[in-house]
Amino acid sequence: MLCGAIVLFIGIIEIYCYYLFSKGGQFYYQGFGFGSFMFANLTFQIWGYYGIAAVLLFLGYAHFTPRLWVRNLMLALINVWWIVGIPMLIIFFLIAVTAKQLSIILIILLTLLLAAAYFFCPFLLRRGYKSHRVTTMLERYDPQVTRFSTVPVNILSICIMDIFFAGMLHVPLLLNGIFPFFGKWIFGLQGIIFLAISIMVFLFLAWGIYTQGTWAWWGTLIWVTVLTASTGLTFLKSEWMQLLEIIRFPAYEITFLMNMPIKGWHMALFNCLPLLATDLFLITNHKYFGIKKRTPIPEILRSGVH
Repeated sequence: MLCGAIVLFIGIIEIYCYYLFSKGGQFYYQGFGFGSFMFANLTFQIWGYYGIAAVLLFLGYAHFTPRLWVRNLMLALINVWWIVGIPMLIIFFLIAVTAKQLSIILIILLTLLLAAAYFFCPFLLRRGYKSHRVTTMLERYDPQVTRFSTVPVNILSICIMDIFFAGMLHVPLLLNGIFPFFGKWIFGLQGIIFLAISIMVFLFLAWGIYTQGTWAWWGTLIWVTVLTASTGLTFLKSEWMQLLEIIRFPAYEITFLMNMPIKGWHMALFNCLPLLATDLFLITNHKYFGIKKRTPIPEILRSGVH
């Protein structure tokens, strides 16, 4: 809860950056505003701060109460972090390096910190939440069994992934609504409509995954596979300069972005890895869907991953 409060405070303060880049501000340049790279960058960071703060404050409350379902939720979030962690760490690293003036020492320390955040911290947390002591303590303080506390960990992981993808699809809304469609880019109002449909589909599938419907498993597998193929094919056929022209960044931003050594396969790999990992996770957890009889709560709590 303390970390959540700190992150929320930083997110609120970060809003001041809009003034710094707007007309009359210290870093103003012609073209800054809705649709520019820096505007999208700042907005994405602020959304991220608020999202992380909401999750941390919610989890903090659940631990203080404490709630029986917090164990499964924590294990599910750790699974999600391992699925999307690498590309998210790359985003964070690039934003920190490009937006902040960091020395070599700070960059090395940041790299070590990100490595610890992806490998060591989740491993220690997972080991702790799977321990018998945590399970016994939660059962003693919160003996009431609810639907949320009986959902298998891996089901929650897939459900959270669907919600995560729905959230990430909001980012292209700030970039001229670009949407990859099997080798070509759809943008503007048409692209925003495609993004809106994709977001709604992911949210609907998240509800279906939570209810453990077989149709939701097939729907998520097909939808994620289609998006992976469409995204990968479009990025592989695209050049970095072509993408900048479609997004229509201001001339000042294009000047410093055009020299970035980014290839189509870089972007394809970066965007498709979480989707492919989600597909693999879905396939390995097919057994949980279409089951009418739910697993009893003690068995779920003591079975670790399941």
